[in-house]
Amino acid sequence: MNKLIIIPLFALILFSIDLYAYQAFRFAFIQSGELVRKTIFIVYWSVTGLVIAGFFLYNFTNPDTLSRTYRLFLMVGVFMNYFIKTFIIFFLVIDDLVRLGRWIWQEAASFMTRPGNQVIDPGGNVITRSDFLMKSALVAG
Repeated sequence: MNKLIIIPLFALILFSIDLYAYQAFRFAFIQSGELVRKTIFIVYWSVTGLVIAGFFLYNFTNPDTLSRTYRLFLMVGVFMNYFIKTFIIFFLVIDDLVRLGRWIWQEAASFMTRPGNQVIDPGGNVITRSDFLMKSALVAG
């Protein structure tokens, strides 16, 4: 296929990965102040924009224009960014599958009710499994 079709399509996939991974950041800072949430939003999407711009720069510039070291730096930056996000997405997918299974279980057997699984953290706060997996995703990333 043509490079003009494949590269933007792949960039759209990368953007979808970023959008999915951002859910963990948004959830982790949901109780923070407005300034912290806006800062996280701006920093996260600025890095994403730079990485995707670097991806396009690598693929659409003349190889003789940029030095080999600079081109390598661009692709390593893209690879590192999405390698880290695979760990975040791994935990998010597990969390989504657990929630999907829980929803199916509740819909299929609505007559069976059971309390949600909860964990008590060292501070004495009760957190749900979903919260735990979301925070684990950020730590792993």
